[in-house]
Amino acid sequence: MKSIFWILGIVFIGFIVGCTPAKQITVVNPDQQAEADYKAGNFEAALAGYEKAIASKRSEKAVVDGTIYKNAGLSALALKQTNKAIGYLELAKYTTAVDAETWAGLAECYRAIDNLSKEIDALEKYTTNYPDGKEVNKFRVRLFETYVESENWELAYNLWPSIVDTASTQLKLLSDYFKVNKKLGNDQKCDELAPKMLQIDDRNLTALEWLAKKYYWKAENFYQAEMKAYEESKTNKQYLKLLESLKATTADFKISLGYFDRLYAIDPKPDYANYIGNIYARFDDKKNADFYHKKGKSK
Repeated sequence: MKSIFWILGIVFIGFIVGCTPAKQITVVNPDQQAEADYKAGNFEAALAGYEKAIASKRSEKAVVDGTIYKNAGLSALALKQTNKAIGYLELAKYTTAVDAETWAGLAECYRAIDNLSKEIDALEKYTTNYPDGKEVNKFRVRLFETYVESENWELAYNLWPSIVDTASTQLKLLSDYFKVNKKLGNDQKCDELAPKMLQIDDRNLTALEWLAKKYYWKAENFYQAEMKAYEESKTNKQYLKLLESLKATTADFKISLGYFDRLYAIDPKPDYANYIGNIYARFDDKKNADFYHKKGKSK
């Protein structure tokens, strides 16, 4: 009897085990795992997974999805593997997966290796194709800087209105825009920008020199023109006009002197000393004129 019960027990256990559902084994697609790692910020694991997927598809002579190239490139960029990032992102840009992140990544990569022309191309693609992109303002500012660096003055000038709200309080960008307008011969615009630069930095040499020379040559050219007119017609009327003109030139010379004094205090260049000496000569102040002209002759 015992043996019968023993046999029945074994059969019952077997029946129970047979009725228990088998544990399912989930096989994770390598692409999906790489994507999960990418979204979680595990870029090292993500890059390894994407590269494995790329190698597998290439060995099968299958088409690699553009998203794989893009995410592999962005993962490499996050790991500071710039050249590898460029390789994958360059492949991604020719696929339907190309997007704002692709061009942003390429712009960052090419800036890192100091390839200005390719950085400009990536920035232009981003700002043109994604005008509502979350980083569009940042990339417009950077594009403006690259136009200045590459001496594309007209492009920089035309881009300025789209960044003026951000750039108008930043000295570096104001200085760049000043440079653009100076190169394009927009003197009136430079006249407007110089005081704004001084509001941010009252020791800014570029702005001080511009305003110092502006008022100097305004006064000097007017003085020379009025003296010439008087020499050609030495009448009482012309003399009275000359006296009135000298008042105006004196006012502008004084403004110029104020700027040159500030310049000379910061950077005592002989050129500045000569200007100061010339102004004192117009004031008939021989002592100061001689003093600064001597400074102007020194090396």
